[in-house]
Amino acid sequence: MTQRLPLDALLAVERVLAYRADVTGEIPGGEVWPSRTPEHHVRKALGHVLEWQSGVNSDHETGEDPLAHAAARLLFALALRERRKRGNR
Repeated sequence: MTQRLPLDALLAVERVLAYRADVTGEIPGGEVWPSRTPEHHVRKALGHVLEWQSGVNSDHETGEDPLAHAAARLLFALALRERRKRGNR
């Protein structure tokens, strides 16, 4: 079977979400991120991409790659858009 999703990247996103849950009590997949707009998450993702482009290799809080943070935000934005298409807000 061909691996279609890069497991190492998905694990990095999971570490970002796990850190967030440990520090803030925010549960990944909980009620906080769905209350934001897709646009909010994309803006935050772009901020992480800009950090990465400026040479930042690890987030100052989590130690994870800024691209892992950007990926998490883009997944949230995509999930919200998919839910809206299905009529689940």
